[in-house]
Formats: sequence, C-alpha cells, structure tokens
Amino acid sequence: MFDQKDDHKKRGLTRRELLIGTLAGGVVGAAGSVLYLGSQKKTAETFIAAASHYQIDIASVLLRGFKELGVTDRDVRDKSVLLKPNLVEVFPGAGHINTHPLVVRGAIEAFLSLGAARVLVGEGP
Repeated sequence: MFDQKDDHKKRGLTRRELLIGTLAGGVVGAAGSVLYLGSQKKTAETFIAAASHYQIDIASVLLRGFKELGVTDRDVRDKSVLLKPNLVEVFPGAGHINTHPLVVRGAIEAFLSLGAARVLVGEGP
C-alpha cells in the first residue's frame, strides 16, 4: 500500500518548503546586515575654508586644514601622494567645473612641505 507520508519522508523538502526556507534565510540575513551596518559609526572629517580669490597662499590654507584634521608630517613624510583633481571636459557657458591649477599647486606645495617623497597628479576615466 502506498503511504503519502512515507513518500514525503523519503523525498526530503518540497519545493514550497525549500522556497519558504530560502526566503526566510534571505530576510534574516538582510535584517542582520542592516542591523550590523546601522550600528557602525560613519564619519568623514572635512575642512572647509573660504578664499576670496586664487592668488592667496593656498598651501598655508591647506596646511591649516591638515592641522585641524590631525594630519601631521609623520603621516606624510617619505610617502608618495596622488592628487586627483577634477579635470573634466569644459562646456560653453559652464562655470568653474575644473579644479583651479593654483589649488593643485597649493596642494603639491603643502604635501611637499610636510615631507612627502613625491606628489603625483593623475586624472583619467
């Protein structure tokens, strides 16, 4: 005689049970990820300084910012620094969309004054 209960025990999980188990596992995993990521403190330190024109001593402004952010010569000394300014295609009528060359120069001077071994400028897609 054929017993449906015995047949189910031999086959293992049904498709419905497998689907429900997979979805439940995904929900529990996603909830755990959200709880874990939400518990991580996300911080980004930023220094913002105003300059009325580009002819100021930009390197000293950046050095002041480094100091405020806790960047010291020990962090930079004998290291290579890569600057990635925004150098994008210019469009007629568009305002300043590129990093001004004097800002790049000021950054180079600031990093070199902190003892950087070299400062490279790179741009590209």
